Amino acid sequence: MNTNDVMTKNVVTVSPDHGVRHAATIMLVNHVSGLPVIDDEGRLVGLISEGDLLRRVELGLGAIARSAEQAHSAEERARAYETAAGDKAIRRSIVTRLNEQTGLEGKAVTVTVADGLVHLWGNVDTDDCRNAARVVAESVRGVRGVVQHFPQEEPDSRRDGG
Repeated sequence: MNTNDVMTKNVVTVSPDHGVRHAATIMLVNHVSGLPVIDDEGRLVGLISEGDLLRRVELGLGAIARSAEQAHSAEERARAYETAAGDKAIRRSIVTRLNEQTGLEGKAVTVTVADGLVHLWGNVDTDDCRNAARVVAESVRGVRGVVQHFPQEEPDSRRDGG
């Protein structure tokens, strides 16, 4: 499998002048996990990814914390800015990516991670989908290996003339 097999072909961009909420909306609407940032002259000036947007004040808890209806302690607000580490971060990244135009949407893939070793289970019944799940998992930083526990494709009796 090559990059071309999994990349998004219709590139959507944002301007450096757009807000992070706008960038997040564009990512959600277009089912992408990152956007090139292009200036007025059409030059690439950066990239913004879903990781850049995680736990941003503009997208969530900041607005909630200011709300009179919900008061959060200083510790709760600080904890909202923590990102998952180690196996939790690996699992979160894989689960997110599996649901982004991989052909695995709705397949209910279960992901567990222990010491960087990823285990995948679920109703993934074709070689292409199994390969896509493996590639997604292998592409996440910190993954030491991937073990697939998917059902194997049934042999097609028509191939041998029967």
